[in-house]
Amino acid sequence: MAQPNDEMAVELRNHIASEFDLSSPVWLGARGDGTGGQFQWLNGTALSSDNELWLVGAPGTRDTTDHCLTMAVAEWAVTSYPKRIYDSGSCSSYRYTLCEEAPTSARTALETATPIAPPKELRTSVCPEGFFSAKGSTQCFKVVDKRMGSWSSSKRKCEKQGMAMAHPSEEVAVELRNHIATSLDTFLNLGTYPNVWLGARGTGEQFRWLDGTVLPGNHELWLEGAPGNRTTTGDCLMMWVAPWAVNNYQNMTYGTEFCREQRYTLCEIVGA
Repeated sequence: MAQPNDEMAVELRNHIASEFDLSSPVWLGARGDGTGGQFQWLNGTALSSDNELWLVGAPGTRDTTDHCLTMAVAEWAVTSYPKRIYDSGSCSSYRYTLCEEAPTSARTALETATPIAPPKELRTSVCPEGFFSAKGSTQCFKVVDKRMGSWSSSKRKCEKQGMAMAHPSEEVAVELRNHIATSLDTFLNLGTYPNVWLGARGTGEQFRWLDGTVLPGNHELWLEGAPGNRTTTGDCLMMWVAPWAVNNYQNMTYGTEFCREQRYTLCEIVGA
């Protein structure tokens, strides 16, 4: 997790604010140490409550071990606090993720680590190692990692790896959801964060897939009541994959969520 030094922290915040237009803060690598008035970075150094980079009034009494450090990157924060960036929030809250490149020794360990393979029952001869397909489909999908992100960040993550956000065919969408719900439940902790992003978003009046095709509002795969009036450009398509959704909506899987929310990334091989 990012641990920017004091000399460049404000400039880093300003860069993030101007380049990514985030509405919520990002996590940094420090949390309250519970001793009163102090945070501690993951490298063991202290972040004092009197550091000049704290927002006015922060951290206050929010220095317990269940409070973690955030960087205020929204436009209002840049305007109101041009020289202050640190705030604290409940460690269980949803925030954006900011990482920094690990030291050489740590990178070497990560590069040589054995990648997590999908369950054997999801592997098919039509897909490369590390991908899975629903029964009867030639589409090859991959849950990229355990990290959640906004719809836009998930789109970039897929594209960076030469893939596209998942656009399952209607014939396999439910079975794909069932596979993920039953085989990746433990891996993704689906009971807590029960959905993955798909490659469609609202256009103002309807949903449209990234390839330009329309997803009608009366499509039978929508959960009951969806999408309703949630068809603005700030609404994106997700697939409900929690076990309760499988049990209660056996033939429905599509739902809407604000595009800024944090969900898992499901990609597919382009042209598979």
